[in-house]
Amino acid sequence: MNVLTHIGISLRLRNAIKRSMDVKLSTLGFIWGNVKPDLISRQRKIPHFKKDADLYFRTEVRRIINKRIYENEKCPVDFSVHLGTITHYLSDFFCHAHSENFKGGFFKHNLYEAWLNLHCAVHSGRIVQEHENADVIFYNSNAICNRIDKLQYKYLKSKKSARPETDLNYLYKACMMLSRSIIASCLVGVEAVAIPQLSVFTP
Repeated sequence: MNVLTHIGISLRLRNAIKRSMDVKLSTLGFIWGNVKPDLISRQRKIPHFKKDADLYFRTEVRRIINKRIYENEKCPVDFSVHLGTITHYLSDFFCHAHSENFKGGFFKHNLYEAWLNLHCAVHSGRIVQEHENADVIFYNSNAICNRIDKLQYKYLKSKKSARPETDLNYLYKACMMLSRSIIASCLVGVEAVAIPQLSVFTP
């Protein structure tokens, strides 16, 4: 997934999070987090495929879920960057060109990503709104990651997994579930606490 697509996704996620949770991520921080793994040499060395990046991804989810943010305040820049980095990898996990089903070399990879970028620019606004109110909030990093595993299994088995719209549907569903779960956990701790307009689930 190219940098322009990650920027577009980050802006739509940031706005969807604000609408659904009334939480303001740092715009520049969240954008930077979403593009940093493609630009910083240390993170570029981590392959952006789920089977290769899964341990790193799970570690980062576990790290961020222990942070604290405060209601009615803009999220700290470092939190926004950290969450953006996590959603970058998660977005790539639901990109056909980064999946185990993809058959093709460098040229086909870039061609598919260009197609996805165009589709993202046209359809992302509608698709993210369909997923901005995640059905379930998880307060445990393992539960979040296990839910992502199930979503990816379903995604890879889909007969439409080689289409940009399928990518966007799954990645926005996964990113909104993850973002809302992490933010809710950081706002209220790890205990189950009723939050208006959120469905709460603790495994």
